[in-house]
Amino acid sequence: MDKDTELRWCAAYAESQLVIGVHGSNMLLPTALSAGCIEILPYDRYGNIVQDVATRYRDVMQLFLYRFLDEFASPGTVARHAVSMFKDFPVYYRNNRVNIH
Repeated sequence: MDKDTELRWCAAYAESQLVIGVHGSNMLLPTALSAGCIEILPYDRYGNIVQDVATRYRDVMQLFLYRFLDEFASPGTVARHAVSMFKDFPVYYRNNRVNIH
């Protein structure tokens, strides 16, 4: 990986609403720059959950926008979470950021 390639990847992450990847330090930049993530977390890494995620939120938005699935999650399960994050976001946002009073 050279610097130009990494900068192009970071630009793509910064424009991404969602990144999907497997647990590891490779998730730090994508999660720091995208709006949310779905991380595949192998069983032997449960004790290290969120160590490789740079969250952008300090409130309940984290609970909605950062998802962790086990290593045996089917592609359909991953897809259901991804679709839900887009489909259900307006209501979740409204209930947790707009209609809070």
